[in-house]
Amino acid sequence: EQDFQALTRRVTAYHILLPKSTDAALKLKQKIRNRVNPPKSSDTPPLYVIDAFNRAAQMYSLDDETKLNGGLLGEMLPQGAC
Repeated sequence: EQDFQALTRRVTAYHILLPKSTDAALKLKQKIRNRVNPPKSSDTPPLYVIDAFNRAAQMYSLDDETKLNGGLLGEMLPQGAC
């Protein structure tokens, strides 16, 4: 039972490191949202959330270690899951 719980509780974490600015974060959030749900008047095809996030991380993140991997931090388990 603990093995099953450990396998089902895995989380893959991504992040984008930005300068400390609410405006920058909101603008980037809107850019990602527009890539996932482009306006009806746009010829741009929609992207999956993960693909839009990966592209944004590669372009805008200040974290050089995770930037090239699309912001991937890795898989994590809650403490005591194993």
